[in-house]
Amino acid sequence: MNNAAAAHNEEANMRRYGFGAETGGAHASRTIMVDELKRLFESVQDPFAARDQYQMAIIEQNALGKRSAKTRLLTYRHLSDLYGLDSSLSVFRGLRFFWEREVDGQALLALQCAYARDALLRSSAPFILSTPEGTTISRESMETHIETVFPSRFSAATLKSTAQNLNSSWTKAGHLSGRAVKIRRRADPTPGNAAYAVFLGHLAGLRG
Repeated sequence: MNNAAAAHNEEANMRRYGFGAETGGAHASRTIMVDELKRLFESVQDPFAARDQYQMAIIEQNALGKRSAKTRLLTYRHLSDLYGLDSSLSVFRGLRFFWEREVDGQALLALQCAYARDALLRSSAPFILSTPEGTTISRESMETHIETVFPSRFSAATLKSTAQNLNSSWTKAGHLSGRAVKIRRRADPTPGNAAYAVFLGHLAGLRG
């Protein structure tokens, strides 16, 4: 098997497990939506539920309390992009396995799953994780990082909203603190977060 074929097979396996593409992501429009995810899992309690059960809960039953049919549809699409919402996907199945077992780690679990699926979130990780604790991270500095990674891809308005969403997601997961001014801090992972990270790494082919 040549290198191109091997790379194609590896990419197919990653997609089958539930990993996302190398471009794009829900963070152009939304954050990791932890509150919506919590309410959705409270509504759909079966960890092996099929995708259409999540779709029904969000769109038909309005379990998340959205005001319009359009908003319900967009919410379903964003949550699907971020998490998969499909028990046949190993990445999502792992999220649901640890979700009820690690209540204190739920926000970080959500970030971990979204990281595996959202290229925009992944692209922001080196910037966040390399920033020393106690350092201010502004929206503008995140915009600069995104523009460096994806030059000329986003309009000024989209770049601004994407940077705000990314900073908000990292804040929800505990890597940043503050509202208007974001400060880098150390996250507080649980054993379940560590185990889920190992699981994701194993799916991605990391060993040792």
